[in-house]
Amino acid sequence: MFLLAARFPDPPAGEMFLSLAQGELHALRLLADFAAALGWGERDLRAYEPRPLAQAYPAYLAWSALFGTRSGVASVRVCRPSGSRVVGRRQCLRYPAKRRRRTGRR
Repeated sequence: MFLLAARFPDPPAGEMFLSLAQGELHALRLLADFAAALGWGERDLRAYEPRPLAQAYPAYLAWSALFGTRSGVASVRVCRPSGSRVVGRRQCLRYPAKRRRRTGRR
């Protein structure tokens, strides 16, 4: 996220990316307490290997940070807020709040 804030510093994108980066740092600081609550120590955290599919979204976001456009990356973040399921970009942009009734037109 810091890379995105550096690439796109102008408002509102820069502010949004910087805010998201600060949220990621806050989550990282809380990770040790969360792991301790699960009975994990630092050694367990260092040995943990995430599942490949769990890395698909972070990998896509990292690629987008390097090569994506400001609007493209912003739409990825808007369409994939924390805890939500992944939806197609067109669907997310077309139906932001609720699904509209189909009219038969494309």
